[in-house]
Amino acid sequence: MYRYRLYVPTHRPLPVSSVKADIKAAAHDTRAPSTAPFRLTKVLLTIGFLLTAAAVAASLS
Repeated sequence: MYRYRLYVPTHRPLPVSSVKADIKAAAHDTRAPSTAPFRLTKVLLTIGFLLTAAAVAASLS
């Protein structure tokens, strides 16, 4: 199982050299950080709330 780009053994231990190599690779990773998991959901909810607020404001005025 991978967690935070590191392999975390679930049923048996890995050799220490393999774990150290994974830690070193994750520390020197130059890839761009991934986007937040629910970023699209947050954007869609924000748009929905803004549209709802606009509809309520239009109906009250």
